[in-house]
Amino acid sequence: MKKTIFYEKQYSSRTRLLLILPILIIVLIAFSSIWLIRVNYTGKPFVLSSLPAYNLIVIAVLILIISTITIIHNSFAHLIIKIDEKGITATYFSIGQKQLKIGVKEILSYKIRKYSPYREYWGYGVRENRMRGKAYIVKGNEGLHIQLKNGKRLLIGTQKKQAIECAMKKLMGRENSNKNG
Repeated sequence: MKKTIFYEKQYSSRTRLLLILPILIIVLIAFSSIWLIRVNYTGKPFVLSSLPAYNLIVIAVLILIISTITIIHNSFAHLIIKIDEKGITATYFSIGQKQLKIGVKEILSYKIRKYSPYREYWGYGVRENRMRGKAYIVKGNEGLHIQLKNGKRLLIGTQKKQAIECAMKKLMGRENSNKNG
């Protein structure tokens, strides 16, 4: 039976949703109002430099709808991190489920570090950056950075910095004791 050394369940920050969603709704209402007022009072579509404004509004509305769906989708995501004697498991839940399993023998090195989710990985979720590797993050700016023996790099966001560091010391200590014993 595997003994769990570390367990963390993180939910994404709903603050982003609460901040961005009203702004998107206000912009959508403003675009729609301008278009409706122009069409209803003049009988002609609003024209902005030869491209009818309603085309711009349709494009803006589509962008807003896609942005809103993405924000809502990410707002209900969560991440479960489990470390046991066999290795690390990170499971990201949203519409689907993505799971990452790393065996202790695959780990070359690790460190806890601060990161910038938008600058380094272009946001939250399961992200991949050619230079920095793969990331599993739902909130915050601290994570477990792992260098694998095959050259790949991973980042797993955490809200329990000291606890995950202790768990990794235990995990890697066991690996070192197994090599020596």
